[in-house]
Amino acid sequence: MPTTLDGVTSFTDFWRHFTACAPEEMVREEDFDAISVAVAGAVQGQSAVLHNIPWNIHVEEIRKFRAFHLLNDFLAQAWACRDSSQVEAMSTVRRGQVNRAVVSADDATGSSTKRAIVIVGAGTGLGHCTLFPDPHRSGAPWFVAGSESGHGSFSFHGRVEREIEELLLEWTGRTWLSNDAVVSGSGAAMLHRALTGRQVTAAEALSRADSPTVALFARFYARACRNYCLAVLPVQTLIISGGIAARNPHLLDSAEFHSEFNDAADYTPIMQSINIRLNLDDSLGIRGAAAYALSRRAGAKTW
Repeated sequence: MPTTLDGVTSFTDFWRHFTACAPEEMVREEDFDAISVAVAGAVQGQSAVLHNIPWNIHVEEIRKFRAFHLLNDFLAQAWACRDSSQVEAMSTVRRGQVNRAVVSADDATGSSTKRAIVIVGAGTGLGHCTLFPDPHRSGAPWFVAGSESGHGSFSFHGRVEREIEELLLEWTGRTWLSNDAVVSGSGAAMLHRALTGRQVTAAEALSRADSPTVALFARFYARACRNYCLAVLPVQTLIISGGIAARNPHLLDSAEFHSEFNDAADYTPIMQSINIRLNLDDSLGIRGAAAYALSRRAGAKTW
């Protein structure tokens, strides 16, 4: 359901509209053990700050269910990826190169699966999440750690990029640019405008695989992925999710993406060892939200 409907100015309005329009069997409290809602925003307890919507969420505003779980949308995707079959079904962008230092570290722990799985995805914003294995229990479930790294500062490199940065700062009225201001749909459209002088949609800006816009946006996307992987090393697999990559897989096939992702100075061999997969399943978060609610009943851990 769109969050921009007339008259929807709060979570209360949104929930009222949903319950009025949804089939009765979907909203009868007595029919559910739990309700799980995944949102694109920073979740703290039963409240969430929504970056791309002019209102926030406070669960206490609506009628109480037996259990109401509020979680970040990328946290939900990560919960779905605790099932290894979900990851194995994703498209392979590249298989990581065997790196002697990484293999030795895995051998020391007695397992080749002791590294994290990282999820990064650009759409209306830039989402992040990490799955960490339990180092003390072989075959144990993953710990899920949320992140709002999309709201960290994006780093521009070199004269040309800094000239683009100045334009984006002027157009947005900001004093600095976050990762999701640059690596997102709106960021792609602004980047195209900066390079060509033409204002188009994000879909149009990224449609041509051989365009300067795609080359630079792929570099920026890879930079955001690399920086997050470096923040949580060691990493086994990077999963790229979100609508932009799903609709424009040529971004991930480009030489610009791979050269930028691997460009980590002394850590380049480690970055080259990371597997990269592309998620094309837009229902992944729905399954993850359900898995999260089910896990709460079993007392599973999250960070």
